Amino acid sequence: MNYEPKILVNKTDKTIEFFCGGNTYIFQPGEQRPMDGFVAFHALKMVNTGLSEIGDKPRQVANNVPIDKMSWKDLRSMKDVNGDAIYKMGMDRKTLIEEIRKHGK
Repeated sequence: MNYEPKILVNKTDKTIEFFCGGNTYIFQPGEQRPMDGFVAFHALKMVNTGLSEIGDKPRQVANNVPIDKMSWKDLRSMKDVNGDAIYKMGMDRKTLIEEIRKHGK
């Protein structure tokens, strides 16, 4: 079965640790990062990790497009851990990419 990559986030105030495929994954409070599809499926459906999926998966996870090569539209649509837009009116491309990287995308 083919699983889509997802961005997982730890919305709790505790460190979350889980084991999958011989690897240990650790998420600090508030941390978010893209995960391989099977690992994400395992964390969300097979074990009670407490991790959540960020609704709008950034295009670079789905298509392996580096953030520097993403379209302006896709960059502006990216969200932070709380689901709020990272893009603020007046940001240029360079500033937006820096902000996205601060949010761990």
